[in-house]
Amino acid sequence: TATEEKNAIQKAVDEALKSAQTNSDIKEITIVVEDGTYNGDINISFKDSSSSLTKLYIIARDSFLDPGEGGVIDKATISANGTGGANATGNIYIEGLDVVLAGLYYSLNKKITAKDCEVIIYGTSRDDIIQVELDNASLNVEAGAGVDTIGVTGSGDGTITTDSVILDGGAGSDVYTIDTSLDGTVYV
Repeated sequence: TATEEKNAIQKAVDEALKSAQTNSDIKEITIVVEDGTYNGDINISFKDSSSSLTKLYIIARDSFLDPGEGGVIDKATISANGTGGANATGNIYIEGLDVVLAGLYYSLNKKITAKDCEVIIYGTSRDDIIQVELDNASLNVEAGAGVDTIGVTGSGDGTITTDSVILDGGAGSDVYTIDTSLDGTVYV
């Protein structure tokens, strides 16, 4: 946790993107988040055409199978089974880089904005509230157990790339709110 100007997740994102700009061989970066409260917004914006970076993972420690000391995280084990101990209290803005968010618990009335990218969100076993605003972006949500609230709206021209938004509430009685003016297909 950080009580400073930027939270620990934002600091890790800044360092990761800086590293990708100086090392053009980096294709994916994974940031593992510990339990705690992360106050403040998170801004992920990447527009470096000379970089090979294609995807950023921000995943809570209990949202994947731990590979053990020195092991490599098997991305196929990422799931919505995390306990939600990593609480993100601010808005998240993503632009120009595909991002996977897993096991983070989002505070009420906060949103994730995705522009010119693909976002995959794995919720938690808690009652997740996942609000996403899309602008020329695609979205895949797997909320997991709990009574989840999932909302999707469009901004800008509201276009959804790859012609789809996939929303999977998992177990529990879930509530979906979908902006019907979005261009594209929404699968629930």
